[in-house]
Amino acid sequence: MSTAAAAIRVGVGGWTYEPWRDNFFPAGLPHSRELEYASRRLTAIEVNGTYYRTQSPKSFAKWRDETPDGFVFSVKASRYATNQKVLADAGDSVRRFVDSGIAELGAKLRTGGSLKDVATSPQGPSTCKTMLDSLSPAAQ
Repeated sequence: MSTAAAAIRVGVGGWTYEPWRDNFFPAGLPHSRELEYASRRLTAIEVNGTYYRTQSPKSFAKWRDETPDGFVFSVKASRYATNQKVLADAGDSVRRFVDSGIAELGAKLRTGGSLKDVATSPQGPSTCKTMLDSLSPAAQ
């Protein structure tokens, strides 16, 4: 058993919410600075936008640069990868998601920069157990 101390992170899912303006976010804060502001009050944020659409490497790099050292992102896997009727058929969707530029987050990726566990926040349909059962034993 390791004796290394575990870090406890405090975060939220996303950072662009109208109801947060003028209460969590100060009045008059430009929308373009909301991530910067939130990342100095929290230690982690889940990127929800990656579930709904492909982001660009430029966006990932911008988010990395707007946040302080030690801050981490948990990247939600694309719905095209997680909402397959047969999860084992999601290979192309997973590849597109991984190749979308998430590596630009570097050490700020939840896994410390490793892509091995990048789908850290899958959001599957109610048939998720059936999907998991569809995987080959080698993939499980």
